[in-house]
Amino acid sequence: MEVKSSSTIVLPIMANTSKVPVKSIGENSFTGLAEGNFNTSVRLTQVVAPSKSLVSGIEVYTSGLGETYPADVFVGILNEVESTDANVFKVATITVPWALSEIDAVTILRNQ
Repeated sequence: MEVKSSSTIVLPIMANTSKVPVKSIGENSFTGLAEGNFNTSVRLTQVVAPSKSLVSGIEVYTSGLGETYPADVFVGILNEVESTDANVFKVATITVPWALSEIDAVTILRNQ
């Protein structure tokens, strides 16, 4: 995100360069990184606590780490959980609750 006095450039979370620290809350809690995937979807990567069970249906929120995004903003729901061959790293698709083509306007809140 780039904020100027009269304009702001905002990338959607599915943009290739988008990387947002995220978390889940509750029994299957984890932290990780939501990364844009070819401008079409969002992938959960770099999961901390890989021993925890990642299952479809878990709600994902911003973690607030890095201070770019506030904590606890709803990002989406885990879907299509995958593991590597050694079952050490896990990745998942995050289904976002909107379609980019349906967004007409956004509101930018700036911390003063």
